[in-house]
Amino acid sequence: MNMTLPPPLDAYLKAETTSDTGPLANCFAADAVVRDEGRTIEGLEAIQAWKKDSKARYQYNVEPLDVSQDVAPP
Repeated sequence: MNMTLPPPLDAYLKAETTSDTGPLANCFAADAVVRDEGRTIEGLEAIQAWKKDSKARYQYNVEPLDVSQDVAPP
């Protein structure tokens, strides 16, 4: 499926194709928060460590199925 994704999401999916966690800086703010498997991961460095650990522990694929955008009323 060919779709146009928002730049941060596109960057995240591209980062999924490599073991380098550096590109995650293009996806997350320095103070970002991720919730996964009942844990809260806070900050870019912790998110990069979480992603490195996840890639080592699991074999998975990430594929967008659809994209939509909600626009807030003026």
